[in-house]
Amino acid sequence: MANLLKYCIQTPEDFVDRYKEAVINYSRCKHLGVVELEACIKATKVMAIMKKSMEASEFLQNAVYITLNVTEEERITRYSIVADLYRAINFHRKSAFYKRVAAMQCVAPNLNKPNWQKCYQLLQHSLKGYHLNVLGDENKSSLDTELSDQVKYGWPQVRLRVLHELVFSSRRLGKNKMAVRYMLYLLMHMHQHLLETEEKEICAGLESFAGKSTLHEQSDSDDDIHMLFNLPQVLEIVPKQLSFFAQPTILQAEQSTDSVFLFTPSTYQSLKRVEQHIDFKWCVNTPAEIQLQIHNPLHHHTLHVSELRLICESSSEDEKEVNFIESHQVSLDISPNSTIQATLVVVPKKNGTIKIK
Repeated sequence: MANLLKYCIQTPEDFVDRYKEAVINYSRCKHLGVVELEACIKATKVMAIMKKSMEASEFLQNAVYITLNVTEEERITRYSIVADLYRAINFHRKSAFYKRVAAMQCVAPNLNKPNWQKCYQLLQHSLKGYHLNVLGDENKSSLDTELSDQVKYGWPQVRLRVLHELVFSSRRLGKNKMAVRYMLYLLMHMHQHLLETEEKEICAGLESFAGKSTLHEQSDSDDDIHMLFNLPQVLEIVPKQLSFFAQPTILQAEQSTDSVFLFTPSTYQSLKRVEQHIDFKWCVNTPAEIQLQIHNPLHHHTLHVSELRLICESSSEDEKEVNFIESHQVSLDISPNSTIQATLVVVPKKNGTIKIK
C-alpha cells in the first residue's frame, strides 16, 4: 500500500510536477504533438482554477511553440484560444497580443480571400488588453483618467500600431464612422507619439470626412457625433474689465450679491478641477470681452477653428434653460505647436452667477 501511495498526487505541487513530466514525455515523440497540445491546454485550465497563474503561463507558452500541420483557419482558432486562456489567468496584455496575431492571420498575404470582418472583430477584442478605451464613453472623467494613465500600459508604438490597423480595417469594411472614432482617439490621446506623416495622414482623413458632411448631417443620434475634447487646449480664460464709464456702480448697499463670476476652464487636461470664483461684474445688455489663451499641441498640423464661442450656464437650478450670455462667434487658425491669444465678445442677458463650461 505504501508503494502505491508514492505514485498518488497528494499536494498541488505534485500535480504541477506530474503534468510537467507528462508534457516532457509527450514532447519527445514528434507524432504526439496533438496530445502534447491537449495536455498543455488542460493543465492551463486546471492551473487557472487553482489560481496558479505563473505555472499556467508556462504550460500555455509551451503550447504556442508546438508545431502542427494545420490549416489557416485552424491556426487562427488556435491563437484565439490561446488569447482566451491568457485572459482566464489575468494576463490581459498577453491575451491582447495573441488576439492581434490571430487578426493578422485573417488577412495574411498568402490568403486568397482575406477575412477583414474577422480581423476587425479580433482587433476590437484586443483593445481592452492594451487599455485603449476607444469604444467607451467619450466624457470628461474617462478622458482625464486615460490621459493620466498613458504611461502605465506598455509601449506607445504597440498601441499606435493596433489603432492604425483598426483604422485601415474599418475603411476596408466601409465603417467610416468607426474609422473617424479611431483617428480622433489617436489625436486626442497619442498625438505626442505620432510621426509627421502619421499626423498629417490622420488630419487629412478627418478633414476629408468632415468635408463630406456625413458626420453631422446623417447622424440619427448624439452617439454618432464625435468631438475633439482637448484639441485645441484652452490654457487660460480671463474676463476683461469694462471700460470705466461702462462699469456698474452700487447705488445702495446690499447684504449679499449674486454677481460673482464663476470660471471653470474646460481644458480636460487636469485631474484636479478646482473652480475659480472671480469677483467680477458686468452689465446686462452691455458688450464685454473675454481673453483666451489657446494652444495647439500638434507638431505638424494647423488647427482650423471655425466657430469659437463661450458655453456657460447659470448656477441656479430654476434657470438652467435660460440663455444668460450671448456669445459672438470667431474663427481662427492655430499653427502647429504654438499658443495664440483670442478675444471673445459676449453680451450678458441676465444678472446672476454663471459657470463657464
